[in-house]
Amino acid sequence: ERLPGSDWYTSARQERRSCTVPEPFSFDRRERFKKKTIAQARLEQEMIERLELEQLQYTGSFRARPPPKTTTEKLYTKLVEERRSRSEQNRRESIERMMETQQPFDFWQKAREEEEKRLRTQRQEIDRIKRELNLYGVADSRVLKLEQLSWDAVQTDFTTIEQEELRILELRVAAKRKLKEHEEDRMKELKAERVKKFNSKQYTDELENRLRAELKKQEMRFRSVPVPKHVKEDVWGKLELESQERSLKAQERALRLLNTAALPPRMKKHQSEHPDEWTPKHCKYPGNDADTITEHHTFKPKVKGVVPDFENMHKVFKLQLATRKQEMQRDAKRTAIKPFYLRTEWVNLDDFARHKKKYQAAKLGKLVPGVKLRRMGLDTKASQWDVIEKIAKASTTGEERAGLTAAEMIEFGITPPSWHSINNDIDRDIRHLRDNRWPHTKGGRVRMLPTPVPDSMKKRPAKEPSLTVAARARQMAVEKEMRRKEQERKKAEEEAEAARRKRRETWGMKEKVLAKLAKDAEERKEKAGRTQEELEESIRNFKNMDKVWQEKVSKAEEEVKSRGLLMETIKRRLKKQANEQFRKHLKAQGLEDLADEIEMPQ
Repeated sequence: ERLPGSDWYTSARQERRSCTVPEPFSFDRRERFKKKTIAQARLEQEMIERLELEQLQYTGSFRARPPPKTTTEKLYTKLVEERRSRSEQNRRESIERMMETQQPFDFWQKAREEEEKRLRTQRQEIDRIKRELNLYGVADSRVLKLEQLSWDAVQTDFTTIEQEELRILELRVAAKRKLKEHEEDRMKELKAERVKKFNSKQYTDELENRLRAELKKQEMRFRSVPVPKHVKEDVWGKLELESQERSLKAQERALRLLNTAALPPRMKKHQSEHPDEWTPKHCKYPGNDADTITEHHTFKPKVKGVVPDFENMHKVFKLQLATRKQEMQRDAKRTAIKPFYLRTEWVNLDDFARHKKKYQAAKLGKLVPGVKLRRMGLDTKASQWDVIEKIAKASTTGEERAGLTAAEMIEFGITPPSWHSINNDIDRDIRHLRDNRWPHTKGGRVRMLPTPVPDSMKKRPAKEPSLTVAARARQMAVEKEMRRKEQERKKAEEEAEAARRKRRETWGMKEKVLAKLAKDAEERKEKAGRTQEELEESIRNFKNMDKVWQEKVSKAEEEVKSRGLLMETIKRRLKKQANEQFRKHLKAQGLEDLADEIEMPQ
């Protein structure tokens, strides 16, 4: 019962006297227990996963992964091998298709025969040039060098790498090493390519041109002619021997003729009848049986005592002739050199004298150099007439030829006389020429001066010229284009500012999220017993991972730059492998000394 003093009444009074306990509203309770959306649940799940990932990164230790297989594999060698095999297969298939589809034509056979004939003719010409070079003394090493240069200059399908590969295979064959089946096939293909290049038109033309150039150079080079044989022969002795032979033959013939000679019958009879008349004169004197001069010969020819010195006499004569010539030149009257001027460029002094007063009143220009005036004995205050007199007197010897040239008038700035004559004629016409028509009926022709501008007109500002329709349209178009460009510029600035603001807000949210993540991580580390210094160090290392990565990338780039080209590296590696194999083979054969002498490539 609800009576005073009962339990219900007592409890009701206590409830009224106690403080009010607030209770949550129904909508608050509803929001609290409301089911989360899919986006919110996904966001919380992603946040938890990110925090767990960061926790793992902070707690876990770095462990390097093993290098992938692609790093250790010889990818480039594999790629080159695949490319080569693919190229061979394509070439083989194309040849098979061509052989299947081709049909023998006459012109193809004819072209092949012509090519063979051309190659044969060109080879014969090259051999001929080589023989001529050999005759000129060109060594075989020089010819081999020209062949090598021609070979290197021609670019065909037979590349340098294939040549090196063929050389290595030939070295292995020379070392009596057994090749594999694919290596033998490869060697046959490379040899066919080499023969093809050797017989190509490009190589033969290049070799022929180089050999011809060398032959032409040898032909143009100076070579001493060998000493002729007739220079070494004793021509004088030969001539003397021939002369002696001729004299002996003449003497023998004379004796033979003398023995066979006989006088006519009557002369012979006269000789027998008068022997004294037929006795020689030098035999008439007693004791003179020989053909010599005796004391009975009284005639003695006059002998010249001294031979004159004709060379000295010739020198004396030349000296006398030179002296006489100098005397004649000194005593001769010299011709006075006079200037020669054409009629068109010469102005007589009389023409200047007609306008003497005007020339005396006219002063010289400022451009006339004072050095030239001082040479003539004048100063800068001299008149044009003074200069004219000085030049006229110095230029000629007589008064009838006195005058100035056009170049002198231009040099000293002297007005031509024709100009004064024309002005005088103009002034005379103005003064004396009369007109019979109005308004010149009462007097002569008078020079009309221009009307001066009034003072009132001078003070008035000038009116600007009005614009044409085209000018106004052009000005409006320019203004419109400037306004359009200004609007575009403002629009671009607003868009850039909006993008900058949005980027700032985005990065601000990101900073907040990072701060929240860092704070949560710090709390978890504190719970785990980690210190604040370790946490800051780990966060700093995490932020510096980008710098470490950049350092690794730059270091890798420097290593790549310091490394040589890929083709050169492969070439050196192949060369090193070939030399190493060759050395091993030599050592296996017992030629260790020869193997040690072979230099290994760097």
